[in-house]
Amino acid sequence: MKTRTIPLLLLSLLLCAVPAWAGSDSLAQLCRRAVSLTSQRLGPLEQASSVACITNAGYAAYGQQGTLPLLDELPRLTAISPGRGNLLVRPGAPWEPLYFLFLKKEGPDKLMAIYLQLKEGKLTAGPALNLHLGDGTPLKPFKKVLGPMTFNLVTLANGWAMGLPPDLMRAALKHGHLCCGVFTGYFTARYILKHMPLTPGQGYIYIGAPAWCQDDYITDYLRLTPGTHGYLTMAYPWWRPWTTDKRAYKNLGGVVIRWDNQRKTGRAWVLSFDWHNDEFRKYLGKPDLKLDWKGQPWLHMAYDRFFMSRLGQTEHFVSMLKSEPLKGQAQLDRLTRLGANPLGILLGPDPSWPDKPKQ
Repeated sequence: MKTRTIPLLLLSLLLCAVPAWAGSDSLAQLCRRAVSLTSQRLGPLEQASSVACITNAGYAAYGQQGTLPLLDELPRLTAISPGRGNLLVRPGAPWEPLYFLFLKKEGPDKLMAIYLQLKEGKLTAGPALNLHLGDGTPLKPFKKVLGPMTFNLVTLANGWAMGLPPDLMRAALKHGHLCCGVFTGYFTARYILKHMPLTPGQGYIYIGAPAWCQDDYITDYLRLTPGTHGYLTMAYPWWRPWTTDKRAYKNLGGVVIRWDNQRKTGRAWVLSFDWHNDEFRKYLGKPDLKLDWKGQPWLHMAYDRFFMSRLGQTEHFVSMLKSEPLKGQAQLDRLTRLGANPLGILLGPDPSWPDKPKQ
């Protein structure tokens, strides 16, 4: 009896010592190959402050395996990890192929990168690229290597390189890229917390009216989701003013509701976001610059740097257009139910905006 107990005990201890993903040796080999191919082109990935990786590991599949274990393996082989803020996981659809974009900062204007993709079960590595996106830098040369992921990866890479706050990077990864619209959410969320603080029993509802890229930041930072009834959106153009008989409300920035579900009372605010385009042009030293967002995608990163230089100036960008108390569930429902028009209710009707869409 004793002679059988000891081997069984040893076996159980050995099994406990093996990592849970040890059956996925191919994943470990894949990660080692990715790091090896990158190191051959960029040099060692040992200085945490100067290296990073953007990847969809954990979302993409490798054969029939999940790729979440790669997020454990990368920190074992490099100075890249979630805790250091340089392992940047970009959510992706399950059918998208696995990729890694390794980054290495080598100077203010030198952000070297290697892009690796999984193609037909094989890991391929592109040439070394300098992804620094300066004023006027075209994206076309990058597209030869990065393809349709160019804008997404180049803006995220430059955001990391300029020291983006962790909450902004998290929202940008969720959004898929770092456009200046994501940045506006940084100011809007902080304005909400400062000027509309919650007391016990209260919560926020944010209505994207209009909705734009900032909503992904706001919902992430304030923990608001459609499934928990904290976020709604309306099909209204962000650039269009809401014009009543008395006033044109420009630079609309969304609707915030602070609601106490027990007392059935609350308050609604309509916000404004002023981009200060002329200040941005002055910041660039280009007073006559045309803001062609599609034709000049580098403008997004330039605007991000402009916003970074003013992170503490929340009220400079965000203000309040209208505030109204809510007394009872019926008043909340008027703003949030199917077919509601919160702008029309809070600001007054806009004769040029039909309440009913054309059939």
